[in-house]
This record gives sequence, C-alpha cells and structure tokens, in this order.
Amino acid sequence: MPIIHIFCKGDFFPPDELVLLGDEISPSQHFVMEAAKRLPRDIAERGEQLGLDDDTPAEGVTVLLHRLHWHSVNVPDVWFVVQLSEMPPPFLERRESVREELEKLLEGYFELIEPDTKRALDIFWGPSHGYIIGMTTTPIRW
Repeated sequence: MPIIHIFCKGDFFPPDELVLLGDEISPSQHFVMEAAKRLPRDIAERGEQLGLDDDTPAEGVTVLLHRLHWHSVNVPDVWFVVQLSEMPPPFLERRESVREELEKLLEGYFELIEPDTKRALDIFWGPSHGYIIGMTTTPIRW
C-alpha cells in the first residue's frame, strides 16, 4: 500500500489545531491540506497507471505530513516522497511513466498556489509486506 510523505517548510505546514477561532490559513497551508486529503482517492483511481495492485483502495493510501526544520539545507518548499509496496516496474521507461503520472497529478495540485513554489518528488518501490486492520471494514494485507 502506498505511503506518501509530504515534507513542508514552516510556512507550508498546516496548523496543528483545527482552525476554529477565525484564524486564517495561508494559501500554501491550504494547498498542503487539500493535497493530503485528495491524494488517497487520486492515487487509488490511478492505480493501473501507477502499477498498484488491482485491489488498492483509497483507505490503503497513507499520507503523512512532516515539518522541515528551519536548519534544513537544500530542501524545497514541498517535497513529496512516495513509497510503493509493489516491486518496481522492470523497465526504466515504465518507471519513468509512473513518475510522469505522479508529476502530472501533483502539478494539478500546484495550480492552487504560487507557480514558483520549489517542489520535489521522490519515488521508492518495494517490495514491502504489511497489513492495515481496524481502519477499513475488512483487513488489508499485502
């Protein structure tokens, strides 16, 4: 099952608490929150193009947010690190097509914010083996 880490510089990292007191969130923070909410569904819908198992549900896609420390060096504003549990495709062209599909998906999200946002994408393949129990109606094992 895919795990997506979104590493953000401080001004992109969403507030820890729900914004209930009328506080405004920045467009950059809103972007990260929207991307995190939409990624599970969007990844599951593109499962075939990404080489995921046929039965990968949106509930099986985990998105984790991380704040980059202000002492971090040579880092983008937003960095997507995608870990796939599947074996890598056998040919470089296929791996590049997975990267291009993810790039296209993420670029659609970046339309929500400034076009000059510094961004990066890394993709890592498995194999990995694990399970998710209690978060879906039936256990998911891979």
